[in-house]
Amino acid sequence: VTDPDSVSVLANGKVVIGWSTYPASAYKDTKGFIINVVKGGSFPLDTIYRNNGNNGIDTTANANNHAYSYQLAGMDSCDNVSALGGVQTTVFLKSSQDSCKYTVTLTWSGYGGWRSGVRYYYVYYSIDSSKGYLYAGEATGNTFTFTGLKNFTKYYFFVRAVENIDVIITASSNRISLITQFQKPFKYVYIKTVTTIGKDIELDWTTDNNPEAGY
Repeated sequence: VTDPDSVSVLANGKVVIGWSTYPASAYKDTKGFIINVVKGGSFPLDTIYRNNGNNGIDTTANANNHAYSYQLAGMDSCDNVSALGGVQTTVFLKSSQDSCKYTVTLTWSGYGGWRSGVRYYYVYYSIDSSKGYLYAGEATGNTFTFTGLKNFTKYYFFVRAVENIDVIITASSNRISLITQFQKPFKYVYIKTVTTIGKDIELDWTTDNNPEAGY
């Protein structure tokens, strides 16, 4: 019985499923592995033979829309199939922004399936995803808030779960992007005069020229 090491979302929304064949003595008669996608049941997706490596890609997935879950089953030289291993689920990332506080907040579903759990999540961002991502920080929970981002700028984000074990095993979320749309702050707003006119009171004020102000 074999669990995936990790299930990670690629930049195009497809999912790569990886696993270990250590110790080698336990897998000496294993011919390959059947990748199963879990959605209201467990359904065979692909068979990866040992000479093709210890990973496979779900080319039917679109993990930019929701999380995906997978199980593995081993197959021996006589085509006997093992019991299914544990389910592992990708991280699904979303974002929101507060135009008044000038912040962008990332939220994500936690990585599912590691027996030791997640130690933390690394957070990455970029303004040009083709040139790579920068490290923003780490989170022990499922949220991270950015401050100090430029206005009217397109940003790209993803997070990477780190398993809570001594060996470094990680799993990446889907990539997302947004264009910041923060409110332009007023340089000044002040009341010039307050005047009594009969039973009414008239207020006269002045501000800088801020076209974003509706009323």
